[in-house]
Amino acid sequence: MKVEVSVRGRLIGKYTVEVEAAGHRIFYDIPKEKGGDGKGPTPVHGLLSSIIGCIGIIGRTLAEAMGFPIEELNVEVRGWYNPAAVRDRSLEATVNDIEVIVRIKSPKSKEEIEKFVEEIRRACFIEQTIEKPRDVRFIVEKIE
Repeated sequence: MKVEVSVRGRLIGKYTVEVEAAGHRIFYDIPKEKGGDGKGPTPVHGLLSSIIGCIGIIGRTLAEAMGFPIEELNVEVRGWYNPAAVRDRSLEATVNDIEVIVRIKSPKSKEEIEKFVEEIRRACFIEQTIEKPRDVRFIVEKIE
């Protein structure tokens, strides 16, 4: 069974975008030194932070289901992209070489922790979507 997830957003400033998601308001922007208002992280930061959120939530869910003790779970994500791709269409506008560092404090062995993290990866919708991209359909509507 598929569950639909929907978010809405709108441009509310020069570069500030307000997003409504599950009853929460999230703001994306670019830094002041780049011409924005600095009211939130960039969308690239949002993409990378969604990996962290997924790993944390799925990690806790699986830990409880499997009886896997976790005392601490910390995640750091890095990605590289070329901002010039916004204006230069000959460049690929993607975040490449995403690196995810998962640190877990647990009485389990390092090998058991590595297997557990593989289970998290298999169950994380965000990581799986990035690994195996799906079609994204754009529907354009004119506002009258």
